[in-house]
Amino acid sequence: MTVVITPVGTSLFNNGAQENTTINDTFSVIKDQRANVWADYEDYIEPLRNESQGFIHAMGESASAELQSTQAIRNELNDNITVHLIASDTIASRLAAEILKDELLGLPGVNVEFNEINDVIQGLCATDPNQFEVLGVPILLERLNQICNNLQDDQELAINITGGYAATVPLLTLFAQNNQCPLYYNFEETLSIIEILRYFPLELVVLDS
Repeated sequence: MTVVITPVGTSLFNNGAQENTTINDTFSVIKDQRANVWADYEDYIEPLRNESQGFIHAMGESASAELQSTQAIRNELNDNITVHLIASDTIASRLAAEILKDELLGLPGVNVEFNEINDVIQGLCATDPNQFEVLGVPILLERLNQICNNLQDDQELAINITGGYAATVPLLTLFAQNNQCPLYYNFEETLSIIEILRYFPLELVVLDS
């Protein structure tokens, strides 16, 4: 069985905002808020949760990058997988992870792990580069190592870099290279999965100019 670490971004809400006024209005209020002020925004969180669940049920897996890529990876591997969701330090990412956890559990052959205490990475946010570097990066790497070290003998690790936000991709890439595990990317608007080369260092090809 493969454990697929999957960072969670806000594609669910970005997509939903194009179709649903409530999603657009509530997401615009919470999208830049840090996860530690969750309780202050519950009047926006619950309507956003409910409307986003309805959006998923209407649109299916195309509602978010994480849903679509998970199904594509599951099909590619042709085996059961466990998706381990990782959220950034925002209300929006945590909420998206909670919604996606419930939806992914409904897919055949997919188990899901997400804990709002351990899997919402403090300091991992796009609005504060200093906190991202000093706090977010070390905590993210610590959590990735914990997941890796807790793998069972019959489990392999992979990383899905389709979701999340751009600043985490180099970190996840280096981690995957160091641990010799595959990186999966759901290629743009298709259902095709690209497996980034599994082992590093890579043989470089130099083209004549």
